[in-house]
Amino acid sequence: SDVWISRINRTAAARVPTMTSSQSAGKLRPLSSRPQKDRAITMAVILAIVIALAEVALDLATPLELDLASMFAVPLLLAAYTRRPSLLWSLSLLLGAATLVVYSLHIGAVMPALKEEVLINRLLDVVALLITTGVLHVWMHSLDVRESQFRLLTEQNRRLETANRMLVEHEAQILRQNEELDRRHKEAVASRERTSRLLVAVSHDIRTPIQTIGLVAELMRRTGENSALADRVPKMARQLQANAATLVSMVTDLLDLARFDSGRIDLNESTFALDELVTAKCRELDALAETKALSLVAHTPPGPLWVRSDRAKVDRVLANLIGNAIKFTAHGSVTVSLKVSPSGSPVLQVTDTGRGIEPEALDRIFDEYAQAGHIDSAAERGWGLGLAISRRLAKVLGATIDVSSKLGHGSTFTLTLPEHCVIDIAPLELPAFAGDRLAN
Repeated sequence: SDVWISRINRTAAARVPTMTSSQSAGKLRPLSSRPQKDRAITMAVILAIVIALAEVALDLATPLELDLASMFAVPLLLAAYTRRPSLLWSLSLLLGAATLVVYSLHIGAVMPALKEEVLINRLLDVVALLITTGVLHVWMHSLDVRESQFRLLTEQNRRLETANRMLVEHEAQILRQNEELDRRHKEAVASRERTSRLLVAVSHDIRTPIQTIGLVAELMRRTGENSALADRVPKMARQLQANAATLVSMVTDLLDLARFDSGRIDLNESTFALDELVTAKCRELDALAETKALSLVAHTPPGPLWVRSDRAKVDRVLANLIGNAIKFTAHGSVTVSLKVSPSGSPVLQVTDTGRGIEPEALDRIFDEYAQAGHIDSAAERGWGLGLAISRRLAKVLGATIDVSSKLGHGSTFTLTLPEHCVIDIAPLELPAFAGDRLAN
C-alpha cells in the first residue's frame, strides 16, 4: 500500500505542473480582473509620483514654519499599495532628500532663532519617513508571504484532489475487477456443476446402451453356435443398431455442446427447398415412429418453399424436435407442418399427442440437462441436451423456438425462421437454340 501511495503521489506531482508566481497570481485572481488590477497599479504609481512631486513643490513654495514635510508619507501609502519595494524606498529617499534640500534653500530667509527648531523638525520628518517606509515594507513582505503560503496550499490542494481522483478511479477499477472476478467465479462454479451433471448422466445413461450392445453381441455369438436360434438374429441386429444409434446421438450432443462452449460454430448457408427437407426428414424418422405404433404426418405447402440458410443446422433442429415428439408420445400421432406466417417467415410446427409438459417445467425445458417430470422409463431418459442444443442452433440461424403444451393433450414446438431467408426462385427458361440442340 505504501508503494502504491508513493506511486500515486509521484503520478499526481507529474500530472500537476509547478506553478510560477505569475501563474499563482493568475490562479488567485480571475484572468478577467488581471488587466484591471495592472491598470490600477499603474495609476497608483503615477499618482504616488505626482503627489510626491506636488508636495515637494508646495513645500518649496511655502515658508519653513509651515512644515509640509510631515505629510510626505501620503505617497508612500500609494507606493505600498503597488507592492513594489523599489518604488517605496525610492520615493522615501527622494522625499527625505527633498526635505533637507528645501530646508537648505530656505535657510537664508529664516530667522536664526528658528534654525535649530526647524532643522530638528525636518530631521524628525526624515526619521518618520524612514520608519514609515520600514513598517510598510514589513507589511508588504507579510502580504507576499501570506500569498505565497496561499499559493502553496492551493497547489497542494490541487495535487491532493488529483491524487484523490486517482484513488477513486483505482477503487472503481478494483470494484470492476472484483465484479469480473465474481462473474468468472460464478461461471466457473456453473461450469463445474454442468460438468458434474454431465459425468453423472454419462455414468448412468451411457452404461445402458453399452451393456445392451454387449448382451446382444453375446446372444449373437451363441446364435452362431446354435443354428436353432438363427431366427432371433434379425431382432437382435435391430436392437444392436438402435443402441449404437443411441450412443452416436449422445456423442453428437456432447460434441455440439463442446463446440457451442468453445464458440466454434459456423454458419454454412445454402439455398434449398424447405418443404423437401421436411418431407425427407419425416420419411427418415417414419421407421422410428412405426416401432411405437405412431403415425408421422407431414403437411407442406403445395409449391416449393425455397430458403437460404444452413441446411444441416435446420435438419438437426427438426430431427431433435421430431425425435423428442416420438420419444415422449406413447400413442397417437406426431404431425409436422410447414407454413408461412403473415409476415413472410417460414414456420415449422411439430405437434404430438403425448402426455404434455407441466406448466412449471415450460420455463426450463430448454435448459441444459433438463428432464420432464413425467418421464418414467429409463429408455426415455436422456441427457437433456436436445432442446438446449436446438435453441442454440436456432439462435445461430436467427430463428426462434417456442413451446406450448397441455397436460394430457400433447405439446407443440414451433420453429420460426427469419423472413429474409425466403427466396423467390423463378422457373428457369431455356433459350430456343438450346432447345434445338437438345432436340438434335
